[in-house]
Amino acid sequence: MSRILGLVAALCLAFASPVLAQEPDARRVELAERLMEASQGDYLNNLSKLMEQEVTSAMGGMETLPADQAAWLRRNVPDMAVRMVQDMLPRIATLYAETFTEEELEAQLALYEGPLGRSIANKGMRLGIAQAQLMQEAQVRYLQEMITKFCADFDCAAGIDSAKPARR
Repeated sequence: MSRILGLVAALCLAFASPVLAQEPDARRVELAERLMEASQGDYLNNLSKLMEQEVTSAMGGMETLPADQAAWLRRNVPDMAVRMVQDMLPRIATLYAETFTEEELEAQLALYEGPLGRSIANKGMRLGIAQAQLMQEAQVRYLQEMITKFCADFDCAAGIDSAKPARR
């Protein structure tokens, strides 16, 4: 599941920009949609398959769940995750169109619709996904360290909600 969130985060980061240009017109929205498709390489075109693979991989460690719950998640989550991302795409296109001028969108399209741009887009998405996975691993290590140190100073046997300073 966290890989899916990583993929969504990568997509969001790929579409993010700190400065919004102006209210978009229909031409800029159309250019933005083309740019999104071109700049995401094979990932956007294969979104359903990729999400299903990620969900299946992330759900591999569901031994702790009852079999019926694990089966339900495997059956339903990939579709729901794909719909979530597909629902976001028009809003992200609007952000692109608000962020970039028509000239900027056309310049990016000139790059991404060519062979070099397609190569960069494919590598960029793989890089974004790998970065999200590294961030997830770092967060897990951080939380493990925090909990270990917290429980060294407080009695965690009863649960974090009722943690009290340990007697020394």
